[in-house]
Order: sequence, then structure tokens, then C-alpha cells
Amino acid sequence: MGFIASDTGGGNFKTVPAGVFIGRCYELIDMGTQTNETGMYAGKSDHKIKIGFELFGDDEEGNPLTIDVEGKEMPLTITKDYTVSLHEKANLRKELAAWRGKDFTEEEAKAFDVSKLIGACNG
Repeated sequence: MGFIASDTGGGNFKTVPAGVFIGRCYELIDMGTQTNETGMYAGKSDHKIKIGFELFGDDEEGNPLTIDVEGKEMPLTITKDYTVSLHEKANLRKELAAWRGKDFTEEEAKAFDVSKLIGACNG
């Protein structure tokens, strides 16, 4: 049986434009150990987290990176799930290094407390 995706018109939401913006980590959720159900890693279990960032600044047309939520202007956000790993090939490490503006030292990569991200800004 197939798993069909189609264009349903989507919701009424504002997308984050391409670019580099100031971001603040506002959310860190420990999702526990997740087992991959399909693909080349089927059966492998990994510790997963979800990280959310609020974005600040203006888009390419000078409009603020905000969205109206029940009459209140709120920052646009991006959230993503990661395997808890700072291996040199891990997505978490690559994206945090880009966000921080520098890679992890060997010592930092051995034991980085991700909870320290909450409230931290990249700019």
C-alpha cells in the first residue's frame, strides 16, 4: 500500500525567508529514545531532542519576522528534531556550530550541556 502525499492548499502560515537571522533558543524538548521503524537504520534506537528557535530581524522587503497569533505579534520560529550526538557528522553539531559561528572544540564535543541553549542567542 502506498503512502500518498498531495498539495491540499496548506494552512495560513508565514514561511521563514532564506537568509541569516538572529535566533534565540526558546524550546528544548527531550523526546527520549526513539526506534527507527524504516529505512537503512530500521531497528536502531537513538536519543532524540527537539530544538526551537525564535527569529528576529526583517525579511528581504524590510518586514519584521513576525506572525499574528490571536491578535498578538509573535516572532517566527523554526523547530527541528535531532539525534543527541556531537559526532563530527551529526546534524546537531553542524547546525549548532553554524548557529554559534564556530565549531565545537574536541573538549566541548565530549560533554556539551544542551540545556544551556535555552534563552541563548546567536547574535
